[in-house]
Amino acid sequence: MPNHVPLGPVRWFGFRRPRLILLESFAARAGDKYQLLIIGSVLGLYLVLTLRLAQLKPLWTDEFFTLYRSRLDPSQLWAALLTGGDQHPPTFYLLHHLILRAFGEAPWVLRLPALLGFLLMMLCLFLFVARRTSAAYGLVAMLIPLVTFGQDFAYEARGYSLLLGFLALAAVCWQQTGDRKWRAAESLGLAVALIGGVLSHYYCVLLIPAFALAEAVRSFRCKTWVPSIWIALCTPVVPLIVFLPLLRSSSRFAATFWAKPRLSEIPLYYEKTLGPGLACVLLCLAVAGIYGAALANSRQPNSGATKTVPAEEIILALVLGTAPVIAYAFGKTMTGVFAWRYAIGGALGIAMLFGLVCF
Repeated sequence: MPNHVPLGPVRWFGFRRPRLILLESFAARAGDKYQLLIIGSVLGLYLVLTLRLAQLKPLWTDEFFTLYRSRLDPSQLWAALLTGGDQHPPTFYLLHHLILRAFGEAPWVLRLPALLGFLLMMLCLFLFVARRTSAAYGLVAMLIPLVTFGQDFAYEARGYSLLLGFLALAAVCWQQTGDRKWRAAESLGLAVALIGGVLSHYYCVLLIPAFALAEAVRSFRCKTWVPSIWIALCTPVVPLIVFLPLLRSSSRFAATFWAKPRLSEIPLYYEKTLGPGLACVLLCLAVAGIYGAALANSRQPNSGATKTVPAEEIILALVLGTAPVIAYAFGKTMTGVFAWRYAIGGALGIAMLFGLVCF
């Protein structure tokens, strides 16, 4: 058979090319027209189901650390953290202190910041990917975390989901800084988001170089240097300086800490994060690839043919996706501590990449 004749699924897609192009155009128009309704429905369903899970799941050891320290006033909290017994910033516990005082002590209340942080990540994933592709691909990207192990952190009273939410917000703000009209406001938003990430979990600082590398690529590509963006990338150093006594106290326990930096934690991270949803992810990629191959020689372009993704945004997603490698290197050379979930920020990069690769 001649080489140019498509086989199998590609032939099936090829025969139905006109209908598929019409269907894709309709889906793109419907997604753009009703995106608020679609996104609102998805996030509403997420809230209802996750709140129920947050009510049913018993608290576990690490969450009791959050509960007990959240009962302390600021002076007591600082003294408690100076013992080095936990590795979260005091602002993380102060946030929970305020929420517990407002709504009472209940499992779902203790987990409310994590739940909202995960919701913020989903919304920002949609905004980041849809801006370069379409609402349909943005929806795909925001759904990916729900089929991974990362969704378990959406109702765990620790700083991981807040870290994901603030990192995703930082990614959206950084993306928007490419627009001269909103550059000052978005640079401020970038600084606030990164500071919020560090105030939720110290390990947020490990992923700031991903933004720096992406910004360097954009500066080289556009032949311009924007000081406000680089200043925003440096602002998270301020809370680290303030919390330096606490960091030093925690470092004293590194020699006897249970989580030692091991190379096996890197593949374990991807197994734990992607394992539950790997079949779904691979199926979606296969369908997207076959569909793209079938339309490759089409005279009628598909709905996203005129759109492109800047190289710096792909680099940002790639580097964020390698978070376990970065966290392992940092733990091996600096802190002596690393467990796979400390690199949970990589889930953000994986979801971004999935949406962009499908596009």
